[in-house]
Amino acid sequence: MAQTETNNVQFIGTTDTKLAELIAAQISRQISEIKESIPQPDQLMTREQTADYLNINLSTLHLWTKAGKIPAHGIAKRVYYKRSEIDNSLKRINK
Repeated sequence: MAQTETNNVQFIGTTDTKLAELIAAQISRQISEIKESIPQPDQLMTREQTADYLNINLSTLHLWTKAGKIPAHGIAKRVYYKRSEIDNSLKRINK
C-alpha cells in the first residue's frame, strides 16, 4: 500500500489572528501591485505595453499604426498609445 506524503507547517510564536493579518497584508500588497500594472483608460502606453496588451509583436503594431488602424501619439522621439483609443479601435466581428 502506497504511503501518502503530507506536508505540515507549524507556526511557533504566532497566533492564528496574527497569521491571518500577515496573509491579508501580503495579499493586499499583491493586489495593489496588480492594479498599478493595469493601464487606466486614458493612460499612455509604450509600444511594448501596447503590443503586450494586444498580444501582438512590435512589427505588427508598427504595421497597424502605419495603416491607421491604431492611433499613435508622439512626444519627442517616443511613440505612445492611449488605452481608450486602442479599445475603441477594436471591432466586433460577430453580431
